[in-house]
Amino acid sequence: KNSVFFKILGIIKNKKFFYINTTNNKTLDNSYERDFIYINDFCKIIELIVCSKKTNYTINIGAGRKISILQMIKYFENIIKKKIKIKFKKFRSGEPFTVIANNSKLMNTLSFKTFTNLKKGILNFYN
Repeated sequence: KNSVFFKILGIIKNKKFFYINTTNNKTLDNSYERDFIYINDFCKIIELIVCSKKTNYTINIGAGRKISILQMIKYFENIIKKKIKIKFKKFRSGEPFTVIANNSKLMNTLSFKTFTNLKKGILNFYN
């Protein structure tokens, strides 16, 4: 229940604020950038790993694309047709501004190359 999606749904239901930590203008829209992956893609990748019977290796699971928290909220707003109240909080020391998975090993080793578009993934999740 710590997922960004569940937090957004809770905020809509309870009419509260979604708090975003500021990046002190280190990113385009001043919100952190993360590599989100659609849950069905994640499950397919786990299945590929288990079925591959390969052992003793590390693989990064991610779409390899960054999106800001603020942009993701805007996608969500477009789908639910409601405005989400946002408040910016103080920058958190030590937290990286941008996190993107290097998924080249995933794509080469497991031949997983097609990731669900984030907008479509949010729509599927919401419905």
